Amino acid sequence: MTGLGALIRRNCKLFFKDKGMFFTSLITPVILLVLYATFLAKVYRDSFAAAMPAGFAVDAALIDGTVGGQLVSSLLAVCCVTVAFCSNLLMVQDRISGARRDLTMTPVRRSTLALGYFAASALSTLLITAQYAVITHVFSALLRLSQSFRKAHDISHTEVEPLPGNRVQSLRRIAHQHGTMGNRSGGAG
Repeated sequence: MTGLGALIRRNCKLFFKDKGMFFTSLITPVILLVLYATFLAKVYRDSFAAAMPAGFAVDAALIDGTVGGQLVSSLLAVCCVTVAFCSNLLMVQDRISGARRDLTMTPVRRSTLALGYFAASALSTLLITAQYAVITHVFSALLRLSQSFRKAHDISHTEVEPLPGNRVQSLRRIAHQHGTMGNRSGGAG
């Protein structure tokens, strides 16, 4: 078992020391987090609101919580796949560099060698996914905090000075069109 432990430590150290492989595994979850923060959250919220039947009201906090749960689950799912894939690339690197041949010459069985690769991959994936879980929960908590701040200070209903001329009428017409489009329940028309 000490051979397996040494192989797991070796593979984990190699994965975390190789900055290119490490950051490649993190890029997809970071892209997803940026997309979510920029516009996906609004798209999810709007799709939930559009799916509600006419006359059925749901608290915005409940919809935001559901959207936040979607963020957490999708980010963790993507993270599990990309980190595991990139950490398993260490097997390919060892084969290309000849380190695999050196490892098979030792008294360690091939099954222990393979188990070392996969256990190190699972451990690396678990560590990074746990970090992303903490990041997404902090992000969700900050969203809830900002929503409670807006609700407490009533920032969302702040009056602004009207625009001069025909701009006011065109903006009201656009707002009215969007307001009536959100109340429709499916179908064309």
